[in-house]
Amino acid sequence: MSAIKDLPQFVRDLLASPPRAGEGVNLYLFRLARVLHPYRTEREIADILEAVTANCGRHRFRGGIGCEMAIDLQKLRNREEEYLRCEWGKRPSRRIIPEYRRWILSVWQRVSDETGFKTMEILQTEARLWEVWVFAPGEAPKKVEEITYPVRRRFSKE
Repeated sequence: MSAIKDLPQFVRDLLASPPRAGEGVNLYLFRLARVLHPYRTEREIADILEAVTANCGRHRFRGGIGCEMAIDLQKLRNREEEYLRCEWGKRPSRRIIPEYRRWILSVWQRVSDETGFKTMEILQTEARLWEVWVFAPGEAPKKVEEITYPVRRRFSKE
């Protein structure tokens, strides 16, 4: 694929400013595809569109399961409650956990980079296993701890 630096400045500016979920992603995709058309092949355009919207807050997993996450950065900066909304299209299955983990880590890293805040996220990866992650602006996410909850013993009448 050709380098992004070979594109006109107005196209590079458009590439650098993708909207978040709920802020006109579909319109942005159509506009970007239209302006890229004279400069790239159909396959290159598809790859670019996928790359620039990877962290817009909406993701479709295997099996048609979708998740949309909306983070109000202004509320987060003001340390207000209810800054996060997460909606699943269907109940997620265990098989999408690795893909979800990669996606959610990229989302939280982007939030940390954009707000300048150091943040922490706790992800459930198995029935009784949770991972604690820390995000700092400009740094790679770091897993700091795994928490395993004990299995509850059920007593039977014998």
